[in-house]
Amino acid sequence: MKRFFCTCGQEIFLNNLYCDKCGRDLIFDPESQTMWGGILKDEGFEAHPIDKALDKIPMRICSQRHSQVLCNWAVTEEDQDQCICCSSTRTIPDQSAEKNRKRWRSLEMAKRQLFTTLLNLHLPIENYHQKTNGLAFDFLEDKRSNPAVENRTCSFRPLRRNHYLKRHGSR
Repeated sequence: MKRFFCTCGQEIFLNNLYCDKCGRDLIFDPESQTMWGGILKDEGFEAHPIDKALDKIPMRICSQRHSQVLCNWAVTEEDQDQCICCSSTRTIPDQSAEKNRKRWRSLEMAKRQLFTTLLNLHLPIENYHQKTNGLAFDFLEDKRSNPAVENRTCSFRPLRRNHYLKRHGSR
């Protein structure tokens, strides 16, 4: 796991929106896999490079930054308003329930960790908008948490351990 530090020296983490020490706004750039400190403005994010000789870098923030998700990623595609991580979410549970808003935020935070790993491994990330059968996340409810929801069945069958061992042997 890569460690990040604010320009003030404080350690910052992947899901931080601002530095706890100096209060500087933060954004994660998935292309350079870097956390940037700067100023959040109406027209976007102005990143401040550590090297004061460099110009400030304009970046676009994900539209989910000010939602329940609190995404701090930069938008890298010119024609998109969401980052590569948030744009892969296809379905979310009913947001009128407080517990669903908390669950959605937790799921998105975990998904950002997953995407960081995929980026570190240089694996291609093509979501369902970009490619047929591309990566899509459907965060669904079931009858246990919401009795009004229809039951849905999975299109895959989980592989049982005994079945796996017969095919691949003991490890």
